[in-house]
Amino acid sequence: MANKKSKFWLILVGIPLILIIGFVIFLKLYFTSEKLKALVIPKLETSINRSIEVADVSFSIFPSFGIDLKELVISNPDSINFKKKNFFRAERILFSVKLLPLFKNQIEIKQVLIKKPELYLEVNQQGNDNYSFGESSKDTAKSTTVKIEISKQASLLLNNFQISDAKVEYLNLLDGTHFVISGYNQTTKVQSLLNEDVIRILNEIDISSLSYGDTSSYLIQDLPLISTHALSYFINKDELNFDSCSIKVKQLIANCTGKISGLMGEMNFDLHFKSSGNELNSLLSLLPEKFLQQKKDFESKANYKIELDVVGVVTDTTIPAIKGNFNLDNGLIKYSKLPKSITDIILNGDFEKSTTNSFIDIKKFSFRIGSNTISGNVNVKNFDNPFVNLNLQGLLNLTEVKDYYPLAVGTKLYGSINGNIKISGEVQKPDKVKAQGKVTLKEVAVVTKENEIHNISGEIAFNNERINSNSLKIQLGKSDLETSFDLKNYMSLIDEKAKAKPLLSIDLNSNLLRTEDIFKEQEQVKSEKSENKSTALILPDVDATIRLNVRQFEMEKFVLSNLKGEINVANTLLNLKYLTFNIFDGSVNTEGKIDLKDINDKRFSLKLDIKDIQANSFLSKFTTFGSNIFGKLNLNTTLSGSVDDTLGLKPQLLSGFGNVKLFDGKLIGYPLIQKIAEYTGINELRELYFKEWINSFTITDGKILFKDLRISALNSELISNGSQSFNGNVQMNLDLKLSSELSNKLKIGGTVGQIVNFFKDKDGRVVVPLIVSGYYKTPTISLNTKQQQKQIEAQIQQEIDKRKEEVKEKVTQEAEKLLDTVKQKGVEELKKKTEDALKKLFRKP
Repeated sequence: MANKKSKFWLILVGIPLILIIGFVIFLKLYFTSEKLKALVIPKLETSINRSIEVADVSFSIFPSFGIDLKELVISNPDSINFKKKNFFRAERILFSVKLLPLFKNQIEIKQVLIKKPELYLEVNQQGNDNYSFGESSKDTAKSTTVKIEISKQASLLLNNFQISDAKVEYLNLLDGTHFVISGYNQTTKVQSLLNEDVIRILNEIDISSLSYGDTSSYLIQDLPLISTHALSYFINKDELNFDSCSIKVKQLIANCTGKISGLMGEMNFDLHFKSSGNELNSLLSLLPEKFLQQKKDFESKANYKIELDVVGVVTDTTIPAIKGNFNLDNGLIKYSKLPKSITDIILNGDFEKSTTNSFIDIKKFSFRIGSNTISGNVNVKNFDNPFVNLNLQGLLNLTEVKDYYPLAVGTKLYGSINGNIKISGEVQKPDKVKAQGKVTLKEVAVVTKENEIHNISGEIAFNNERINSNSLKIQLGKSDLETSFDLKNYMSLIDEKAKAKPLLSIDLNSNLLRTEDIFKEQEQVKSEKSENKSTALILPDVDATIRLNVRQFEMEKFVLSNLKGEINVANTLLNLKYLTFNIFDGSVNTEGKIDLKDINDKRFSLKLDIKDIQANSFLSKFTTFGSNIFGKLNLNTTLSGSVDDTLGLKPQLLSGFGNVKLFDGKLIGYPLIQKIAEYTGINELRELYFKEWINSFTITDGKILFKDLRISALNSELISNGSQSFNGNVQMNLDLKLSSELSNKLKIGGTVGQIVNFFKDKDGRVVVPLIVSGYYKTPTISLNTKQQQKQIEAQIQQEIDKRKEEVKEKVTQEAEKLLDTVKQKGVEELKKKTEDALKKLFRKP
């Protein structure tokens, strides 16, 4: 009987348990991942007005209630344009609460995990943001305040809240603000005891990279940050107190105290940060690597103190004010491999950034290198439209720098610089900026692996309107320069809106000027980027007048001496005026224009008057026959075309016309003349010494068209008309007007001797007409017999006419004799004599 009662009660108690277990199994089977997404996601999408995607949803009920979301993506609103498509995404979100503690008024959250979340916040150019849900971002200030209430009769415990590898990006296109946090990791523990209105929070945050700046670049980049803090949230007060807080940014450690109130509504910040120490490395570690050489290889110290307050209300249109001050003195930096220290480093000032005011005021900065001190102060007001006041003065002995600061390998500095500079005005209105200063350089030298600049001496002064120097001497490599210049409207170089263009007037004197020294660095850059077919020659946007007086100017292919004249520069166009120089033992006068827009395609249009230069030295730079011709060249020409970066001509682009005269020269080893000598049998032509060479020419389509070319040589003349292309092909008619001595040596296939009379001109000289065509090294040469054929035909006709006259005259004479005979002897005798006379006249020879 007892056993039956026991079974009854077991069955009675077990029925609810079985029902619960069955209900749980039913829920697990019914609410599949797809069904949960179909039930929940559409409602959420409607409430927040954006699409939601989830790869998988699962939940558990016992012993813990949990939800597990995988690959959650929340988009930005479709109706507003933002830079990126998605507002939020996460690889996984897991939430788990233990059920049994709930029956004891204990909320025990087992785990909250957010893995690889990415949050993108944007304010676009129209002022719309992507983090306001279900309403216009401009109306969010009117939104209903959310308030969370936790009963004092319940306790809260969260032992494991984790955010893993998060990324947060904020972009404000209205004010240009841009910051990115990546590699964000957070571990949090939360606890609230029974009968307390306080929630206690322990946080550990590790950020691998924090960058802040504007839409074009970052002011600070890739700063790591570690923070640990204990917080107390008073529920009734809606106030978060910072009980203890430590923040480490690289090597700088700061402590934070204060509170944030109104978390459930309008947040009000009242936070205070302080950092102090005597290790300058802590501050220097915040600088980007490029701003400090060999940061790991120096020791430093300084007494510093930094205080920063964040006070104010956060809304959609306002942020808390940030105020602070900094003070650093007795600073020292010493590089371990160098013998001396940079000392007496001082930096102090204060700053503020709020909705109504912004400034940074560095009241003093100074440092000492050896016996020299550099000091100054700078104040910047209104970050949106900066107004700058800068004062800088100091003397720097460059020779001492190597003992204090590590220079690049192969770099040496010499001389001294003494300066005093004052600048005041709005950065965005350079034309309104007041500037004044003077820099004195004394035997300054900068020697690097790539270049050497020596003996820079002189004084440069400037004010609002101009930069000028009455005398500035520079030794650049082997080149020396002595110049005076005046640059007006120089502020236009940094002000795109300025109307007045910079104007430079410069007098340049030099004993030796080499393009190798001037353009050495550009050539190295070009060799590194040799794949680029066209490289722009970057010139400042300055109109300039340059007056030259250079005793010797060395280029890659030419050496000019006594270079004098004036060059006007506008944009990339050089206008040469009255430019004269000596070259190849002669002189050149030129004027015209050169366009330097493309360093590999420098277009030019020039007039040249060349006198008495050595033809071989000059023409060998441009033509195929230049190395074979010698003599004094006189050339008057107008040319246009293009040269490359080595001043080599581009033949297909060259055009022009002019006249040529050469005197007392020779043409030696030129293949075309060798072939003519071989064809005519006149060996004296192989080395053609001439007294005079005259012709006019036209250059077009890659050809030189020459007209009335006349060469006087060997008591003979070469007369030619035709063309030669820059690739060596010739097409010409050439008449050899030979002396009697050379005429006797003429041999053309053994036939000329028989018809030599047909090649004589009216003066009795032999003229051999030739046609030359083909490649100049292997030309085809033939006799031009058209004229001779006409001459022969004329001579034959003349001979026929002459014979006719002779026959007519003889017939007349014989007839007269016959008449006399007839009268004397009679008809029969006359007939016989007449027949005999006619036979005698027309008999064969």
